[in-house]
Amino acid sequence: LKSVIPALRGLHRAGQAREGLLARYPAHLHMNLDSRFQGQGIGSVLLRTFIEHLHERHIGGVHLSTGSEGGKNFFAKQGFQCVSIYTMPEIMNIPAREIQIMVRSL
Repeated sequence: LKSVIPALRGLHRAGQAREGLLARYPAHLHMNLDSRFQGQGIGSVLLRTFIEHLHERHIGGVHLSTGSEGGKNFFAKQGFQCVSIYTMPEIMNIPAREIQIMVRSL
């Protein structure tokens, strides 16, 4: 329980930071691709399809959070910019890690 409480506080702070982004970047993207399928263009196709869907609905921006180096690099190459960094505390034996909140205007 001692490790859960700081983690929940970290999530709450991250949620507060993200609230300010919602007016400008209202869409949220959550995408996980199994490592066996990474590097084959699948993520790019999924992202492009999602962004086309947002354009059709006149949505002006999208935000996401990522904690992996691969994710940070992938989304940066796709035009996303980091606007905030926070540390996700250790929770239930998952080590603490840096999380980036990234945005892209459409």
